[in-house]
Amino acid sequence: MVKCADIANPTREWRLCHEWALRIVQEYFDQTAEEVERKLPVTMKGFDRETCNVPLTQCTFVDMFARETFTGWCEFAALPHLLTRLEENYERWKTQASDWEPQRNNDNANLLALREKQWRRISSGDKQ
Repeated sequence: MVKCADIANPTREWRLCHEWALRIVQEYFDQTAEEVERKLPVTMKGFDRETCNVPLTQCTFVDMFARETFTGWCEFAALPHLLTRLEENYERWKTQASDWEPQRNNDNANLLALREKQWRRISSGDKQ
């Protein structure tokens, strides 16, 4: 159950799934950039903002970790709607993966703007 709570993002409604995926990816981009800047070994080579296909990372996460875990959990806990949502979100990410354009030249303005907008909305208590 604790593991499911830790990796539950793909089972959330799309708005939250998308929002939090972008947040964690931004954190990974920042970590990778800092490791490069400090000439440290890069721990997550796939998270270079200039080459990363964010939707594909989410599909890979579902394929490698979430689907199998939630298949067992949803059967045990009788929560089939979570598995359904996971698959719906997976399909949305998969559709976006083919059209994704990485943030070139460290231009992460779109991710940062989205992040700031969402934090303001959350801070204000807006539930949209």
